[in-house]
Amino acid sequence: MMRSLFKKVAYPFYVVGIVFILLEIILRFYNPLNPRLKGDKIILPVRQRYEVQIENLPSVRGKAIHTKNSLGFRGSEPPTNWASHLTVIALGGSTTECFFLTDGTDWPTVLANKLRPALPMVWVNNAGLNGHSTFGHQILLDDYVVKLKPKVALFLIGANDIGIDDLGGFDGAFLKNSAVHMGDAWWKDWARTVVKNSEVIGLIRLVSRGIKSQKLHFRDDVHLVLNPADTLSLPAVQVQAELAKLQPRLPIYAQRVEQLIATCRKAGIEPILLTQPLLLGAGRDSLTGTDLARFRVRDGLNGELYWKRLDVYNDVTRAVATQQGVHLIDLGHRLPKSSAFFYDEFHFTEAGSAQVANLVASDLRDYLPTRYGAKPVAKR
Repeated sequence: MMRSLFKKVAYPFYVVGIVFILLEIILRFYNPLNPRLKGDKIILPVRQRYEVQIENLPSVRGKAIHTKNSLGFRGSEPPTNWASHLTVIALGGSTTECFFLTDGTDWPTVLANKLRPALPMVWVNNAGLNGHSTFGHQILLDDYVVKLKPKVALFLIGANDIGIDDLGGFDGAFLKNSAVHMGDAWWKDWARTVVKNSEVIGLIRLVSRGIKSQKLHFRDDVHLVLNPADTLSLPAVQVQAELAKLQPRLPIYAQRVEQLIATCRKAGIEPILLTQPLLLGAGRDSLTGTDLARFRVRDGLNGELYWKRLDVYNDVTRAVATQQGVHLIDLGHRLPKSSAFFYDEFHFTEAGSAQVANLVASDLRDYLPTRYGAKPVAKR
């Protein structure tokens, strides 16, 4: 009787184990969700083509065609005579990738077209990846970009770093290791290693994060409707208190930016830093007349605080650029705050993407020729 009971209890675990192993094998050859991150390894979507129907973003096209090339980036294929080209790769999060803008309208591609009259041999690719912070940029640099050795790397950074701490403790043990060693009992380290490397568990986490993001509205395909009557005033003391919470994190962010610079320079790549713009902040929207400082984002957060939280990170980017002698393009201060250029707080409309490209090209048309041997031309 005890043996029969044991078989009944053990059989479900046996079945689950077999199914788990089979799924692990299958997912290593084919994963239907095409994850971009496995553990600490970025999986680039090589030669992927996306057709995205866009229904609720009136400021972008109704259908976007989004194509990745053989590198897993947006833009033209790498030139065969690589050394003779001025090769530029743009790294960033969703505001660089511009996922919901159709091919040819993302700002790195527009930038390439605007630079070509001054620099006929320029080649620009868009390596932006939705959701990436400076942590992801570092991994992308280490695993892919350093091996390509472009002449220039553009970094549009800051938005996804707000409130992020350095990796330490348990999370730190997962960085750049195939096995986890935390000094605990062997079976704990073994379990952590399985969790880190399991395709099944990774898929479950991916789906779980997606569900949570949908519930919390952490999406970049939602149109922000500005209503001049929807306002929120916050006392100055509350704004300062919220900004004070970020202060301990800023030196760590500075270290991450410095590491990006050091990695580029060691590989012979010139880094150029771009600060992150935001729709919200001081001023009125040119289309709706909304006070962008007093606009209520949600309870406890208005446009003024939203911008100031981002701009303290932009300030760090500016300071590091000065200290390290890195060229800086201050998009955060130069891109006008208008809903003509943003479809939500951060993400660009086609017009906004074109304006970003205009600003960056205007700067680089003066800067790059002096360093790479071409003559400057009149700005457009």
